[in-house]
Amino acid sequence: NECKNAGLPEPIIEYSSGGISVTILKNQFNEKSLIEIGLSARQIKAVQYLKENQNITNKIYQKTCEVSKATAIRDLTELNILIWYGNFNALL
Repeated sequence: NECKNAGLPEPIIEYSSGGISVTILKNQFNEKSLIEIGLSARQIKAVQYLKENQNITNKIYQKTCEVSKATAIRDLTELNILIWYGNFNALL
């Protein structure tokens, strides 16, 4: 639970002969990392929304970022980390 509370992925626990190995992964989608890979402030807002809600629709993005449908599609498409479902209306 501590990893989840800290916004980190679940640790990987491996049992091997003679011991246990625990790998704690860093959160690759923190704000600093997202800035470093060149995401815009709106795109970072979308990723942060996704971390909390697990999906985002084009309409939610438009409302949250105060942009047009065309801008929302462009911003979300440029992320290259999302899976599109439907006709540009819902993302996971």
